[in-house]
Amino acid sequence: MRVSVRALGATAVVALLAVSVFATGGVSFAQLPPGGTFSDDDLNVHEGYIEAIAADGITNGCDGTGTLYCPSNEVTRAQMASFLVRALDLPSSSTDWFSDDNGSVHESNINSIADAGITVGLGDGLYGPGDSVLRGQMATFLARALPDLIDATTDYFSDDTGIVHEGAINQMAENGITLGCDTSGTLYCPAVGVQRDQMASFLGRALGLEEMIPPPTTTTTTTTIATTSTTQATQTFTISILDTLVFSPSSRTISVGDSILFSKTGPGLHNVAFTSGSTASSGPPTTDTFTFKVTFSTPGTYTFVCDVHETIGMTGTITVTG
Repeated sequence: MRVSVRALGATAVVALLAVSVFATGGVSFAQLPPGGTFSDDDLNVHEGYIEAIAADGITNGCDGTGTLYCPSNEVTRAQMASFLVRALDLPSSSTDWFSDDNGSVHESNINSIADAGITVGLGDGLYGPGDSVLRGQMATFLARALPDLIDATTDYFSDDTGIVHEGAINQMAENGITLGCDTSGTLYCPAVGVQRDQMASFLGRALGLEEMIPPPTTTTTTTTIATTSTTQATQTFTISILDTLVFSPSSRTISVGDSILFSKTGPGLHNVAFTSGSTASSGPPTTDTFTFKVTFSTPGTYTFVCDVHETIGMTGTITVTG
């Protein structure tokens, strides 16, 4: 059962949210089905956080059946209100704050975040429920919702100078909630709409949730090992190439005959290159989306890197057992 954030002192807010994924009685890692909760986010770089916010009761998907998440759809301001109310367990409001959300399924939640001081609307009694949430607005929503976030000590980005959301954007970067929108980490893109998959990662990092990588779908094939006629089930395991400059997960133990499918969906400049045990490579670093599959036929330890970010620790290890 959730504890209302509004009933706590300000210093307790972040501590509560950091453990909420375990306190809600939601789905655990072991309970996730192969491929995860939703069918349209497989291999998405944000899938771990989509699963985390689903397990925490923050989202039920986008289609009413709980099978689709619509990761590439932009989040509306109305939907943002519902995300925040579920995340923070905000109480209902007795005030009708805005005139342009009447009849919206999100109206009650819009009023709740207004009561909590998370939104002041667009002016003239309007909220703009159908408008997309922009990245700058999202930063301000989260900064108001989580008052115990650490204040920023650095001006992180060059494209938000002078805008009303600049302080909140810097606070998001200071707290590790965003790395910006380009590979150099110098741009934030404050006027770009936030997609639903991106929002999952923003919320997951802000709330201290742990990524939940679902188990892969398992395919059964017949594999001949050495000169025997023994057959065994082989599996394909996924490793995501994240724009947070990590492989997720960074290590896996698999069996002979199994495969690793590396998946890159973000805009960052990355590749996969094995540095021991194999010479396999996905090719030169690229900003393009790609998948790269490697099948392992020999036991041993295999290390791999992103050539661009190896020196800052973007590395991983595959252990293959016989």
